[in-house]
Amino acid sequence: MSEVGSQSVSTIALRFSSDSLSGYQKIGDFKNLSSDSGFYTLNSAFKFYNASGSSGSTTANTSLDVVLTRSSSRTVNAYVGNNFTPIISFSNTGDIGVSNAVSNQSILWFFKDDNSRSKQRSGRIDSLVIYKGALSGAQIASGRVTSAPTTIPEPATVGA
Repeated sequence: MSEVGSQSVSTIALRFSSDSLSGYQKIGDFKNLSSDSGFYTLNSAFKFYNASGSSGSTTANTSLDVVLTRSSSRTVNAYVGNNFTPIISFSNTGDIGVSNAVSNQSILWFFKDDNSRSKQRSGRIDSLVIYKGALSGAQIASGRVTSAPTTIPEPATVGA
């Protein structure tokens, strides 16, 4: 990931489904389980904790595309659904949307909370793509951000 000072500039595209939705349940933890900061569902809506407001919706046992970006201007955006509707945008002055996994080579966690088992969920990740840089709204709207490449290059053979 590229860095702006000590702040990461990145895009995380995720296709996932959850087995159930109730209260706060963490989808993504970007601080190596060191704080409550992260991307959650709050009942069926999406929320970055501890940014104000929640938006969008999901249902249990249904695959959904989510794209999270963090730009060099420290703006965090979240897009959901087949048409990648923008649902959350905030100025990330408290670094709650900055991944330590990107900036400090820590671990990204999904469906696991830092302390509370009640905020953990069971679910499935169908696709995970991490981009260097923040994709634009137009790039995200193209719809291919959570898809794997159509061809994967074979490793080169070593001469005998």
